[in-house]
Amino acid sequence: MGGNVTAKTALRTTALTLALAAGLAGPVAVWAQTDEANPAPQTESLGTALGAMGKGNPVLARVDGHEIRWSEVAASARDLPADYKGRFETILPALLGRLIDRQLLADAGRGAGMADDPVVRQQVLKFEDRAVSEAFVAKKVSETVDNEALRARYEAYRRDLADQAEVRARHILVNSREEALAVIAELDKGADFAALARARSIAPTAAQGGDMDYFTRDSMAPEFAEMAFCLKVGQYSPAPLHTAFGWHVIKVVDRREKEPRSFFEMRDELRQAATRELLEGLLVEMRRTAKIELFPQAPESQ
Repeated sequence: MGGNVTAKTALRTTALTLALAAGLAGPVAVWAQTDEANPAPQTESLGTALGAMGKGNPVLARVDGHEIRWSEVAASARDLPADYKGRFETILPALLGRLIDRQLLADAGRGAGMADDPVVRQQVLKFEDRAVSEAFVAKKVSETVDNEALRARYEAYRRDLADQAEVRARHILVNSREEALAVIAELDKGADFAALARARSIAPTAAQGGDMDYFTRDSMAPEFAEMAFCLKVGQYSPAPLHTAFGWHVIKVVDRREKEPRSFFEMRDELRQAATRELLEGLLVEMRRTAKIELFPQAPESQ
Protein backbone atom coordinates (compact mmCIF):
# COMPACT_ATOMS: atom_id res chain seq x y z
CA MET A 1 0.00 0.00 0.00
CA GLY A 2 1.15 3.57 -0.59
CA GLY A 3 1.23 6.41 1.88
CA ASN A 4 -2.15 7.78 0.68
CA VAL A 5 -4.15 4.73 1.68
CA THR A 6 -7.45 5.91 3.17
CA ALA A 7 -9.31 4.31 6.07
CA LYS A 8 -12.04 3.28 3.62
CA THR A 9 -9.59 1.49 1.37
CA ALA A 10 -7.89 -0.15 4.35
CA LEU A 11 -11.26 -1.45 5.56
CA ARG A 12 -12.10 -2.95 2.17
CA THR A 13 -8.64 -4.45 1.74
CA THR A 14 -8.70 -6.01 5.20
CA ALA A 15 -12.19 -7.39 4.61
CA LEU A 16 -11.01 -9.04 1.42
CA THR A 17 -7.97 -10.44 3.24
CA LEU A 18 -10.25 -11.91 5.91
CA ALA A 19 -12.34 -13.65 3.32
CA LEU A 20 -9.34 -15.02 1.43
CA ALA A 21 -7.69 -16.22 4.66
CA ALA A 22 -10.73 -18.31 5.44
CA GLY A 23 -10.62 -19.86 2.00
CA LEU A 24 -14.06 -18.52 1.14
CA ALA A 25 -15.50 -18.41 -2.33
CA GLY A 26 -18.95 -16.84 -2.11
CA PRO A 27 -18.52 -14.53 0.92
CA VAL A 28 -15.55 -12.75 -0.67
CA ALA A 29 -17.91 -10.57 -2.64
CA VAL A 30 -19.89 -9.83 0.50
CA TRP A 31 -16.84 -8.66 2.47
CA ALA A 32 -15.36 -6.74 -0.48
CA GLN A 33 -18.63 -4.99 -1.35
CA THR A 34 -18.12 -1.23 -1.85
CA ASP A 35 -21.73 -0.02 -2.07
CA GLU A 36 -21.88 2.27 0.97
CA ALA A 37 -25.60 2.87 0.54
CA ASN A 38 -26.25 -0.83 1.11
CA PRO A 39 -23.46 -2.09 3.36
CA ALA A 40 -23.17 -5.84 3.53
CA PRO A 41 -24.18 -7.47 6.84
CA GLN A 42 -21.54 -9.26 8.87
CA THR A 43 -21.59 -12.99 8.20
CA GLU A 44 -20.44 -15.99 10.18
CA SER A 45 -17.48 -16.21 7.81
CA LEU A 46 -15.63 -13.65 9.94
CA GLY A 47 -15.03 -16.00 12.86
CA THR A 48 -13.73 -18.64 10.48
CA ALA A 49 -11.50 -16.08 8.81
CA LEU A 50 -10.04 -14.79 12.06
CA GLY A 51 -9.35 -18.33 13.21
CA ALA A 52 -7.61 -19.20 9.96
CA MET A 53 -5.51 -16.03 10.14
CA GLY A 54 -4.47 -16.77 13.68
CA LYS A 55 -3.19 -20.20 12.65
CA GLY A 56 -1.60 -19.25 9.36
CA ASN A 57 -0.18 -15.82 10.31
CA PRO A 58 -0.65 -14.39 6.79
CA VAL A 59 0.79 -11.15 5.45
CA LEU A 60 -1.89 -8.45 5.75
CA ALA A 61 0.07 -5.60 4.18
CA ARG A 62 3.40 -4.81 2.55
CA VAL A 63 4.91 -1.33 2.92
CA ASP A 64 7.77 -0.66 0.51
CA GLY A 65 8.80 -4.29 0.85
CA HIS A 66 8.26 -4.56 4.64
CA GLU A 67 5.68 -7.21 5.51
CA ILE A 68 3.07 -6.73 8.26
CA ARG A 69 1.67 -10.05 9.42
CA TRP A 70 -1.40 -11.05 11.39
CA SER A 71 0.62 -11.72 14.55
CA GLU A 72 1.88 -8.11 14.60
CA VAL A 73 -1.65 -6.74 14.33
CA ALA A 74 -2.88 -9.05 17.10
CA ALA A 75 0.06 -8.10 19.34
CA SER A 76 -0.65 -4.40 18.84
CA ALA A 77 -4.10 -4.89 20.43
CA ARG A 78 -2.77 -6.17 23.75
CA ASP A 79 -2.60 -2.74 25.35
CA LEU A 80 -6.17 -1.83 24.39
CA PRO A 81 -9.06 -1.64 26.92
CA ALA A 82 -11.04 -4.85 27.34
CA ASP A 83 -14.16 -3.54 25.55
CA TYR A 84 -12.10 -2.86 22.41
CA LYS A 85 -10.50 -6.31 22.54
CA GLY A 86 -13.99 -7.79 22.52
CA ARG A 87 -14.63 -6.12 19.15
CA PHE A 88 -11.33 -7.05 17.55
CA GLU A 89 -12.79 -7.66 14.10
CA THR A 90 -14.18 -4.10 14.11
CA ILE A 91 -10.94 -2.37 15.07
CA LEU A 92 -8.64 -4.60 13.02
CA PRO A 93 -8.55 -2.16 10.03
CA ALA A 94 -7.56 0.69 12.35
CA LEU A 95 -4.83 -1.42 13.97
CA LEU A 96 -3.46 -2.38 10.57
CA GLY A 97 -3.55 1.25 9.46
CA ARG A 98 -1.63 2.26 12.57
CA LEU A 99 1.11 -0.28 11.85
CA ILE A 100 1.32 0.90 8.23
CA ASP A 101 1.75 4.49 9.42
CA ARG A 102 4.41 3.46 11.91
CA GLN A 103 6.37 1.61 9.22
CA LEU A 104 6.18 4.65 6.93
CA LEU A 105 7.49 6.91 9.69
CA ALA A 106 10.23 4.44 10.64
CA ASP A 107 11.41 4.23 7.05
CA ALA A 108 11.40 8.00 6.80
CA GLY A 109 13.38 8.27 10.04
CA ARG A 110 15.99 5.80 8.85
CA GLY A 111 16.25 7.69 5.59
CA ALA A 112 16.97 10.84 7.63
CA GLY A 113 19.75 9.06 9.54
CA MET A 114 17.88 8.88 12.86
CA ALA A 115 18.84 5.23 13.37
CA ASP A 116 22.41 6.36 14.07
CA ASP A 117 21.43 9.07 16.53
CA PRO A 118 23.07 8.28 19.95
CA VAL A 119 19.83 8.93 21.87
CA VAL A 120 17.88 6.65 19.55
CA ARG A 121 20.49 3.91 19.80
CA GLN A 122 20.33 4.13 23.62
CA GLN A 123 16.55 3.76 23.49
CA VAL A 124 16.89 0.78 21.14
CA LEU A 125 19.22 -0.90 23.65
CA LYS A 126 16.68 -0.34 26.43
CA PHE A 127 13.90 -1.86 24.33
CA GLU A 128 16.19 -4.78 23.53
CA ASP A 129 16.93 -5.33 27.23
CA ARG A 130 13.22 -5.38 27.98
CA ALA A 131 12.42 -7.78 25.13
CA VAL A 132 15.25 -10.15 26.06
CA SER A 133 14.34 -10.15 29.77
CA GLU A 134 10.67 -10.83 29.00
CA ALA A 135 11.62 -13.65 26.62
CA PHE A 136 13.91 -15.15 29.28
CA VAL A 137 11.15 -15.09 31.92
CA ALA A 138 8.65 -16.55 29.44
CA LYS A 139 11.06 -19.40 28.67
CA LYS A 140 11.57 -20.17 32.38
CA VAL A 141 7.82 -20.06 32.98
CA SER A 142 7.13 -22.45 30.10
CA GLU A 143 9.71 -24.87 31.53
CA THR A 144 8.39 -24.93 35.11
CA VAL A 145 4.84 -23.60 35.33
CA ASP A 146 3.06 -26.52 33.68
CA ASN A 147 -0.38 -27.95 34.35
CA GLU A 148 0.96 -30.30 37.03
CA ALA A 149 2.51 -27.40 38.93
CA LEU A 150 -0.72 -25.43 38.71
CA ARG A 151 -2.70 -28.43 39.98
CA ALA A 152 -0.37 -28.70 42.97
CA ARG A 153 -0.92 -25.02 43.78
CA TYR A 154 -4.67 -25.51 43.44
CA GLU A 155 -4.68 -28.41 45.92
CA ALA A 156 -2.69 -26.25 48.36
CA TYR A 157 -5.35 -23.55 47.93
CA ARG A 158 -8.10 -26.06 48.72
CA ARG A 159 -6.27 -27.19 51.86
CA ASP A 160 -5.84 -23.60 52.99
CA LEU A 161 -9.52 -23.00 52.39
CA ALA A 162 -10.42 -26.05 54.45
CA ASP A 163 -8.36 -24.62 57.32
CA GLN A 164 -10.57 -21.53 57.17
CA ALA A 165 -13.73 -23.56 57.83
CA GLU A 166 -15.62 -22.43 60.92
CA VAL A 167 -17.56 -24.24 63.61
CA ARG A 168 -20.07 -22.77 66.04
CA ALA A 169 -20.14 -24.68 69.29
CA ARG A 170 -21.33 -24.64 72.88
CA HIS A 171 -19.23 -26.08 75.66
CA ILE A 172 -19.49 -26.91 79.33
CA LEU A 173 -16.32 -26.56 81.39
CA VAL A 174 -16.05 -28.31 84.77
CA ASN A 175 -13.25 -29.07 87.23
CA SER A 176 -13.21 -32.87 87.13
CA ARG A 177 -13.72 -35.79 84.81
CA GLU A 178 -16.46 -37.13 87.07
CA GLU A 179 -18.45 -33.89 86.72
CA ALA A 180 -18.02 -34.01 82.94
CA LEU A 181 -19.24 -37.64 82.85
CA ALA A 182 -22.27 -36.61 84.87
CA VAL A 183 -23.04 -33.85 82.36
CA ILE A 184 -22.81 -36.32 79.46
CA ALA A 185 -25.12 -38.73 81.31
CA GLU A 186 -27.75 -35.98 81.66
CA LEU A 187 -27.39 -35.09 77.98
CA ASP A 188 -27.89 -38.74 77.09
CA LYS A 189 -31.19 -38.57 78.96
CA GLY A 190 -32.32 -35.57 76.89
CA ALA A 191 -31.23 -32.62 79.03
CA ASP A 192 -30.90 -29.24 77.28
CA PHE A 193 -27.24 -28.42 76.63
CA ALA A 194 -27.64 -24.65 77.05
CA ALA A 195 -29.50 -25.07 80.34
CA LEU A 196 -26.79 -27.42 81.67
CA ALA A 197 -24.10 -24.92 80.63
CA ARG A 198 -25.79 -22.14 82.59
CA ALA A 199 -26.14 -24.40 85.62
CA ARG A 200 -22.83 -26.33 85.59
CA SER A 201 -20.17 -24.57 83.47
CA ILE A 202 -17.42 -22.52 85.09
CA ALA A 203 -16.43 -20.95 81.75
CA PRO A 204 -17.10 -17.25 80.99
CA THR A 205 -19.59 -18.41 78.32
CA ALA A 206 -21.89 -20.04 80.89
CA ALA A 207 -24.29 -17.09 80.88
CA GLN A 208 -24.73 -17.52 77.11
CA GLY A 209 -25.53 -21.22 77.46
CA GLY A 210 -21.93 -22.10 76.62
CA ASP A 211 -22.16 -20.44 73.18
CA MET A 212 -18.66 -19.82 71.79
CA ASP A 213 -19.82 -18.34 68.47
CA TYR A 214 -17.92 -19.29 65.28
CA PHE A 215 -14.23 -20.14 65.39
CA THR A 216 -11.58 -21.58 63.07
CA ARG A 217 -9.44 -24.60 63.79
CA ASP A 218 -6.30 -22.57 64.47
CA SER A 219 -8.00 -20.19 66.91
CA MET A 220 -8.49 -22.88 69.59
CA ALA A 221 -6.25 -25.24 71.52
CA PRO A 222 -5.34 -28.12 69.16
CA GLU A 223 -7.09 -30.82 71.18
CA PHE A 224 -10.25 -28.70 71.57
CA ALA A 225 -10.33 -27.88 67.83
CA GLU A 226 -9.73 -31.51 66.90
CA MET A 227 -12.77 -32.61 68.92
CA ALA A 228 -15.01 -29.77 67.71
CA PHE A 229 -14.22 -30.28 64.02
CA CYS A 230 -14.77 -34.05 64.30
CA LEU A 231 -18.31 -33.67 65.61
CA LYS A 232 -21.32 -33.36 63.33
CA VAL A 233 -23.83 -30.54 63.68
CA GLY A 234 -26.09 -31.31 66.65
CA GLN A 235 -23.68 -33.87 68.12
CA TYR A 236 -21.95 -33.52 71.51
CA SER A 237 -18.70 -35.10 72.59
CA PRO A 238 -19.23 -38.71 73.74
CA ALA A 239 -16.39 -38.47 76.28
CA PRO A 240 -14.91 -35.65 78.38
CA LEU A 241 -12.06 -33.66 76.84
CA HIS A 242 -9.22 -32.51 79.07
CA THR A 243 -7.23 -29.32 78.43
CA ALA A 244 -5.19 -26.95 80.57
CA PHE A 245 -8.45 -25.17 81.48
CA GLY A 246 -10.26 -28.23 82.82
CA TRP A 247 -12.72 -30.81 81.51
CA HIS A 248 -14.93 -29.99 78.54
CA VAL A 249 -18.11 -31.28 76.98
CA ILE A 250 -18.62 -29.80 73.50
CA LYS A 251 -21.66 -29.59 71.25
CA VAL A 252 -21.43 -28.42 67.62
CA VAL A 253 -24.28 -26.08 66.67
CA ASP A 254 -23.36 -25.13 63.11
CA ARG A 255 -20.64 -25.25 60.46
CA ARG A 256 -19.79 -22.92 57.63
CA GLU A 257 -17.19 -23.50 54.95
CA LYS A 258 -15.98 -21.44 52.03
CA GLU A 259 -16.80 -23.01 48.69
CA PRO A 260 -13.61 -23.41 46.64
CA ARG A 261 -13.50 -21.91 43.18
CA SER A 262 -12.91 -24.35 40.34
CA PHE A 263 -9.44 -24.99 38.94
CA PHE A 264 -10.42 -23.46 35.62
CA GLU A 265 -11.68 -20.29 37.32
CA MET A 266 -8.38 -19.96 39.17
CA ARG A 267 -5.94 -21.11 36.49
CA ASP A 268 -4.86 -17.63 35.38
CA GLU A 269 -4.54 -16.44 38.97
CA LEU A 270 -2.51 -19.53 39.88
CA ARG A 271 -0.26 -19.02 36.86
CA GLN A 272 0.37 -15.39 37.82
CA ALA A 273 1.24 -16.36 41.39
CA ALA A 274 3.56 -19.14 40.19
CA THR A 275 5.23 -16.77 37.72
CA ARG A 276 5.73 -14.13 40.39
CA GLU A 277 7.20 -16.69 42.78
CA LEU A 278 9.50 -18.04 40.07
CA LEU A 279 10.72 -14.56 39.15
CA GLU A 280 11.39 -13.65 42.77
CA GLY A 281 13.42 -16.83 43.23
CA LEU A 282 15.41 -16.22 40.07
CA LEU A 283 16.24 -12.67 41.09
CA VAL A 284 17.32 -13.68 44.59
CA GLU A 285 19.76 -16.21 43.12
CA MET A 286 20.99 -13.79 40.46
CA ARG A 287 21.60 -11.03 42.99
CA ARG A 288 23.49 -13.50 45.15
CA THR A 289 26.00 -14.32 42.41
CA ALA A 290 26.12 -11.03 40.49
CA LYS A 291 28.55 -8.17 41.09
CA ILE A 292 26.29 -5.21 41.89
CA GLU A 293 27.90 -1.90 42.79
CA LEU A 294 25.92 0.79 44.60
CA PHE A 295 27.23 4.32 44.81
CA PRO A 296 26.77 6.67 47.77
CA GLN A 297 24.40 8.97 45.96
CA ALA A 298 22.18 6.11 44.78
CA PRO A 299 19.26 4.87 46.94
CA GLU A 300 19.68 1.40 48.35
CA SER A 301 18.43 -1.25 45.94
CA GLN A 302 15.73 -3.50 47.35
